[in-house]
Amino acid sequence: MSEPVSLFAEVTAAADALRRDNPDLREALAEELQLLLREVQKRRMPELSTVEWIELFRTSGLACAARCERQREEAIAWTIAKIDKYARANVPKDPWVCPCGEVLENPTDPAVMAVHQPHYLAAKQPR
Repeated sequence: MSEPVSLFAEVTAAADALRRDNPDLREALAEELQLLLREVQKRRMPELSTVEWIELFRTSGLACAARCERQREEAIAWTIAKIDKYARANVPKDPWVCPCGEVLENPTDPAVMAVHQPHYLAAKQPR
């Protein structure tokens, strides 16, 4: 026989399913989660008093918030790691040098193009 699922594990799984079913849920999320937890609590622990129930809901909310914060921090760390990986792979290349010999910081700038495009055209001409 399998181990019984803890009340918090059951509520966490149900809350995750609720978020998955309605990712835009923000305003009503606390009320929906409270109803969900109350349903699970009545089925699993019907002897709880109102004070105990309120403390259980508060503790559940704090645990959920801590889990969300951990997931957020993991996502940020993953994103930073990806950015660092691609930054190392895409090191700056040699500067863009016009055929006239000038180093161009921004060769796609229209003002720079206006001055240096004739140099490129002249360099492409057969000699």
